[in-house]
Amino acid sequence: MPRSGADGAEDVAHPLLRLEELSVHFVAEGRLLPAVRGIDLEVPAGGITCLVGESGCGKSLAARSILRLTPEDAVLGGRVLLRGEDLLALPERALRSIRGRRVGMIFQEPMTSLNPVVRVGVQTAEPLRLHLGMGRAESRREAVRLFGEVGIPSPESRYDEYPHQLSGGMRQRVMIAMALACGPELLLADEPTTALDATIQGQILRLIRARSRERGMAVLLITHDLGVVAEMADIVGVMYAGMLVERAPAREFFSRP
Repeated sequence: MPRSGADGAEDVAHPLLRLEELSVHFVAEGRLLPAVRGIDLEVPAGGITCLVGESGCGKSLAARSILRLTPEDAVLGGRVLLRGEDLLALPERALRSIRGRRVGMIFQEPMTSLNPVVRVGVQTAEPLRLHLGMGRAESRREAVRLFGEVGIPSPESRYDEYPHQLSGGMRQRVMIAMALACGPELLLADEPTTALDATIQGQILRLIRARSRERGMAVLLITHDLGVVAEMADIVGVMYAGMLVERAPAREFFSRP
């Protein structure tokens, strides 16, 4: 069943993340072509906001824009406020300290997001050393623990493997472990369970929900699966042709779309 507050209303009085007129354009033949058009959206701390819509509608691009992980020819507009601080206005060096530490992201395609020549354990341990100051041995222990938490069997031996040695589902679980490693305030999850079987999918969704509820982590979850939306969402946004065309508490979204 969809989840919401005790009275069925959404709690967005103090959103951790606020998108204000977020837009993304691409330059082609001297013209600006819109890909994301004026999105206004709030994601509260401890809440799960699901973004749905057909392929190509701009969901993933909107999520990547939050951390400015867009192609070089993309032109971003509007504001992305994380606890009132506009991420689009920050210099790159300041933004690097936020990526992975305060904001984690699970990418849709792990094979193109993981470094193919670096062991997956080393990649997972890197943000722990960089952002949390852990030593090599401590970061390895924590990475192995995270691998076990996301359902990777024999996590100690998997630490030393390369991405090509893992299945698609395993690589996806590595990405999830990396995104959750530093205990971020905000998790951007782009189709996080697509490559996983039903049992592991349920485990990962329960883990994300528990982190959200117990630690106040805000979640922006992109998915095509309305079953996942019904199970996870507090708030649902629907995108079409680059625009946010509907937004409602989950219970209202399913009862009166």
